[in-house]
Amino acid sequence: PVRVGEIYQRYSAATLEGGSEEKSGNVENIVKLSIPPFTEANDGLTFTVAARYYQGEEDVAIAFEKAGIDSIRLSPAAETLIAPAVVPRLAQLEVLSRIKSFGASIPLLAPSSIATAASRAAGRLKIIYVDDDLLLGEAFSGLFLFRKQPE
Repeated sequence: PVRVGEIYQRYSAATLEGGSEEKSGNVENIVKLSIPPFTEANDGLTFTVAARYYQGEEDVAIAFEKAGIDSIRLSPAAETLIAPAVVPRLAQLEVLSRIKSFGASIPLLAPSSIATAASRAAGRLKIIYVDDDLLLGEAFSGLFLFRKQPE
């Protein structure tokens, strides 16, 4: 069975896009997974969904861009199975290195024929309250609370 570990989001600050009046930034939704006994226990796989957000006066539009696997951390048992001791050491290291550096993603973009990036957004988050540490929003018939992680 797949085990779900940490789930979190990483945001960049919104800035003006080249020559545009539209403020935007990046957001990543990150999920750490494991598939025992093939991967490390807590974060054997990292699955990321990347998006751009467009800041409005009272809402934030979200445009999803890509989803994919960013890293794979094999368990010692899986490493032994994939690169057994009978295989020359250099070949073992090459195979394991390629697996560890593997990454794959698929685009999630809406058609570019639509006028603005914000209008291609998959959803909107209506901002109810925001301060230096919290953002409370409403979207998809639910409330979302985002808290800034202490540095």
